[in-house]
Amino acid sequence: FLLQLLPELRRQGHRTLVFTSTRIMLDLVEAAICKVGLSSVRIDGTVVSKERQRRVRQFNDGGVGDVMLLTIGVGGVGLTLTAASRVVLFSPDWNPTRDRQAIDRCFRIGQCKNVIAYRLVTCNTVEESVYRRAVWKTGISSAVMRSNFAKSNNS
Repeated sequence: FLLQLLPELRRQGHRTLVFTSTRIMLDLVEAAICKVGLSSVRIDGTVVSKERQRRVRQFNDGGVGDVMLLTIGVGGVGLTLTAASRVVLFSPDWNPTRDRQAIDRCFRIGQCKNVIAYRLVTCNTVEESVYRRAVWKTGISSAVMRSNFAKSNNS
C-alpha cells in the first residue's frame, strides 16, 4: 500500500514524512521506495546532529527528497519539517505519545499547508494489537486530563 500511496502523494504535489519504529524497517522502506523511483532523505539515530540539521534544511528548502524517512524515536531540537504536508506512520510505537510527537514534526510554527497523517496497520496482527492498546492508552490519558481540569476549575 505504501508503494502505491507515496507516488500518488507526490503526483498530487505533497511531500511526505514516513516514520517507522526501527532502523531495520526503515532500511526496507528505503530500498522499496527507491525501486519505485522516489527520492528520499533519511534521518535516524545514527545521523549526527550537524548532518541532521543539514538534511532538515535541504528537505525544507525543497532541494532534496520527495520523502523523508525517519525513525519514530528520532528527536531533538530543530526537527521542524514544515515542507511536508503528509505523514505516514508505517509501524506503530507501543507509546502513543511518541507517535503523536512524530506526527507533530510537521505541525510546527510556519506550517501553511493542511497536514494529513496516515497510520498503516495490518489487520489481525500484533501491530493491530499495539495500535488498539495505543488508542486505549490515549483515551485513558485524555479522561484523566479532563477530570483534573474539571476539578481545578470547580475549586
